[in-house]
Amino acid sequence: MKKDTKPKAHWLRRSRGEIAFSVFNHILMVALCFITLLPMWHVIMGSLSVPTKLFLHGGIAWYPVGGFSFDMYKTVFQNPDVLTGYLNTIFYAASGTLLSLFVNAMAAYTLCKHRMWNNAFITFMMIPMFFGGGLIPTYLVMKNLGLIYTRTIMIITGCVSMYNIIVLRTTFSGLPDGLIESAKIDGANDFWVLWRIVVPLCMATVAVIALFSIVGHWNNWYTAYIYLKDDEMMPLQIFLRRMLMEEGEAEKAVNNMNFDTRIFETMQYIEAMQYAFAIVAMLPILVAYPFLQRYFVKGVMVGAIKG
Repeated sequence: MKKDTKPKAHWLRRSRGEIAFSVFNHILMVALCFITLLPMWHVIMGSLSVPTKLFLHGGIAWYPVGGFSFDMYKTVFQNPDVLTGYLNTIFYAASGTLLSLFVNAMAAYTLCKHRMWNNAFITFMMIPMFFGGGLIPTYLVMKNLGLIYTRTIMIITGCVSMYNIIVLRTTFSGLPDGLIESAKIDGANDFWVLWRIVVPLCMATVAVIALFSIVGHWNNWYTAYIYLKDDEMMPLQIFLRRMLMEEGEAEKAVNNMNFDTRIFETMQYIEAMQYAFAIVAMLPILVAYPFLQRYFVKGVMVGAIKG
């Protein structure tokens, strides 16, 4: 009689404790996803609601209050500051990311190649990760360098990240030494080896670093708030912050009973407009993230295995 050699299902070989732990993890992850997505859902539904109805609606907007309305999106795109902010933000994010990848990759490759002083140099470079010079000394340095009120400061600020350098160096160190040596025998210099061999082979980690840099530059409003004064140079996040401040001023006027009909009418529209502005501001990142997400886990793990 032929025996049944078919392996048992994986869940049948697990203990009760493992099954309970797995069920708990799944429930916890579903709850965290719900908590994370709920604010975004509220913002999306609020941006599609009728402003006057949304103003009177309390709680979470599970559906477009008062029916679908795209009036706030039309109002946002009619604002010339939106186009200016968009172009500036795209320029800062693209330029800052390219510069960050260039500088961090060069530093990581140098540390990977010359390993004699690696530990001492990395220890020295890790100090700024925990201790900063402060806002006033940084401002004075930028002023003496002539970077105040220029677009350059939005690009170079934060372009060097010791965390990114360590991750890239760890990934580069995992490549076979013979690969680089064979390229050197064929006459390639270090610059050619880095950008034609090393970086393409470590594209997963490079994509993760690029994603970190893009998100950081896209959401960077504080640097512009401190160092810029011309609206023509401001990123999109500054205009979003101004809109949030306008709502605060309007609420303060209402609380102090120093308001007229125009302020009340403005408050009816400003909440829905903020939601629409927020969706417009984060839409490019939401669109770009799925294309880079497949590199995310692989890139982080590759840069964290060998040190």
